[in-house]
Amino acid sequence: MYQFMLDLLSKDGIKFHQLEVITKNETAHKVYERVGFSIARKLLCLRSTIDPSPYEPHPGIIELLAENIFSEQLSFDAVPSWQNSMEAVSRMKDQYRFLGIEKEGRVAGIMIFTPSSGRIKYLYVAKQWRRQGIGTALLNHAFALSENNQLSFINLDESDKTSLAFLQKHGWEIFLEQYEMIMEIKTA
Repeated sequence: MYQFMLDLLSKDGIKFHQLEVITKNETAHKVYERVGFSIARKLLCLRSTIDPSPYEPHPGIIELLAENIFSEQLSFDAVPSWQNSMEAVSRMKDQYRFLGIEKEGRVAGIMIFTPSSGRIKYLYVAKQWRRQGIGTALLNHAFALSENNQLSFINLDESDKTSLAFLQKHGWEIFLEQYEMIMEIKTA
């Protein structure tokens, strides 16, 4: 069955196939390796359950236009997973809130998230503005707007130690680990 799908992908000019598998699902992991996938990186899923009462929307946070964020030159510490990529977010931009904090006329921090689910797609602070409360203000703002008293960040690259340390410092916990697996597709 998988060979049939790979033939179709190859005919369509697709060069890579990518998926995630839960690290504890060893059976699936082995099956995907036999088909031709290899582990590219480890991704972490984190969440934080909150008491929303102490959080108020931050007055310095502004709504941003999605198009303005997509045109920004963001320097991430790690490449976002495919579902958190700008391409994926742009296809579903009507589902997200685009928030930011500006400093000296430039965007210093950005958050893209969905208040109904509490899912954060991006939490980005420019390197020159880190350790000045921007990330914390964005998180607190998301807590204030969250409709389910929980925030989550799905598929943070394990190598992004700065973001991981920041979230864990604020009480976030890892609840799931996944491997991002990739397979090169031979062209027909």
